[in-house]
Amino acid sequence: MPEAEPPHPDDPAAVGPYRLSGRLGMGGQGVVHLGRAEDGTPVAAKVLREEIAADLRVRERFTKEIAAARRVEMC
Repeated sequence: MPEAEPPHPDDPAAVGPYRLSGRLGMGGQGVVHLGRAEDGTPVAAKVLREEIAADLRVRERFTKEIAAARRVEMC
């Protein structure tokens, strides 16, 4: 698992069922957080910036990105 930097003061503590514990990276669309599922499985949770999330074209691309990520087999 990659090293995460500590969460920033304005970062959410959770996204949906995932508890967030740090930041894995930041890009043009938003922030990728290190989190844990309820069963303890580590997850990467991408939180989009508000103006990005409101753009329907971006949402369509992000939906495709999610589908691709779900096809990746974890080792």
